[in-house]
Amino acid sequence: MKTSDQIELQANFENRLKELLLRVGGLDIFSETNSPMSKADFDWNLSYFGKAFRILVEVKSSGIPRALRDAANQLKSLSRSINDSSRIYVIIAAPYISDTGMNLCKEEGVGCFDLAGNCYISFGSIYIEVRGYKNTKPSTRSVKSIFSPKSSRISRVLLSDVKRWWKIQDLAKEAKVSLGLASQIKNRLLDEELVIDEGKSVKVKSPKALLDTWVDNYSYKKNKIEEYYTLNDLKVFET
Repeated sequence: MKTSDQIELQANFENRLKELLLRVGGLDIFSETNSPMSKADFDWNLSYFGKAFRILVEVKSSGIPRALRDAANQLKSLSRSINDSSRIYVIIAAPYISDTGMNLCKEEGVGCFDLAGNCYISFGSIYIEVRGYKNTKPSTRSVKSIFSPKSSRISRVLLSDVKRWWKIQDLAKEAKVSLGLASQIKNRLLDEELVIDEGKSVKVKSPKALLDTWVDNYSYKKNKIEEYYTLNDLKVFET
């Protein structure tokens, strides 16, 4: 049995999806099945100018890339098992989905939306894409935590030799952090699909993706800033 918080969260996702879909003129939701017996959290039938569609929605508690990929594979498998799968569109919902997560959903051919206001929905001649809304309730496992002053040493070491497969012990030693922290950050980087693993070793999946994610989660406020004044000519002062 669902708790009151889970029921409220489910209602929030339903309302957000309705709000997104009903922005499209000519689209009607004519049946909704949110049954505990259903293999999807939402199973809705839509009509768009007389053409019927069915959407299956899987709600995830986290929008990390690894969870999104697992959900995408699960939903696509479910869709293929249903007769007339050509009119079925699958969507993943999560409290927050980053740009990286949305790009992953696009690549997998599935839709997605979150409670922050971001979404990617594309089926038939319907296309809705909204990006740029920030996570208003980041968890302690947010991407930012990977790039905290101490944790970011792991990424710095990984980027120092992007072709090398790093064992956790070597990574911790090189970054001068504990084995526990190195293992924790490694798992977070795997969840975000910023590194790949083979056996007990990891290496950077895409240096650009890791750097871009670091940039998105970096703040100049972490630096110590000093202000100076001079009456000298600027060029003389700079020299």
